Amino acid sequence: MVPSAVSIVGLGNMGSAMTQALLSAGVHVVVYNRTPSRSDPLREAGATVAGSLAEAIAATSASIVSVAGYDAARKLFFGSDQPDIRGKTIIQLSSGTPTEARDWSRMCTESGADTLTGAVLALPMHIGTPRAHALLSGPERLYVEYKPLLDVLATTKYVSESPGGASAFDCAVLTNTFLSVIGWMQGIEMCRAEGIDTEIFVAFLNERVAFRAEVNQMIHKTIAENNYTNPQASVDVCGAVTHHIAEIIEQNHMSPIVSNMLVQLFTEAHERGLGDLDIAALALLLRNK
Repeated sequence: MVPSAVSIVGLGNMGSAMTQALLSAGVHVVVYNRTPSRSDPLREAGATVAGSLAEAIAATSASIVSVAGYDAARKLFFGSDQPDIRGKTIIQLSSGTPTEARDWSRMCTESGADTLTGAVLALPMHIGTPRAHALLSGPERLYVEYKPLLDVLATTKYVSESPGGASAFDCAVLTNTFLSVIGWMQGIEMCRAEGIDTEIFVAFLNERVAFRAEVNQMIHKTIAENNYTNPQASVDVCGAVTHHIAEIIEQNHMSPIVSNMLVQLFTEAHERGLGDLDIAALALLLRNK
């Protein structure tokens, strides 16, 4: 059952989108933002505007925090005007590191509040749709209690009891996303430089999505079993390709940022004696300095 009321602290694009989604689901939403004018459109949509953070926290049993980051949240909740959060549940959805999430959880506990720490994997426009995902960590009983509320906003995933779990998971997902997107963009520029129709390139990458999932599973299995001695593609074989990439980029007078990173990574792996092992052995290089 979705709770009948919740407070939203922070009305940037994400906080505003969450408020709109909750209002559309029939939830009574109390909002607070340090810049009062951000509250005006939400007041017109049916939200109750609190005059202070303390008023917003006091109005409901649970509050969702969506501000610039953990530092901003700490200043709001644990600064000189610290609100009374005893007996409240604070659902922290601001971005941060696992260490920040653990510190936040400790401060909430010491102040008498329960907390879930999380991260939102979505654009504001996707909030309230299946394309949005919310990662949560902390006491599982709290996750179960507030899952119906959070499901209004996004597809939820419980990561761990550890308060830092959601932040770590979020950064792990975004590492994959950023590197994939950068590689996609570098590929477009390489094709453009060589006179290849980039639409053909993008369509080909889209066709390989299912194959990528199979490769991901294979690499994960190799790492989990810690056995890299039966390579489908060895570090050195793949490393040779990075030099071809670097040559194309150099000949077309393109930025070598990506190619330098790839060449450096595979060269170091070779120098550490990983050359004949499966490409999954790069995980050993990433794991240890």
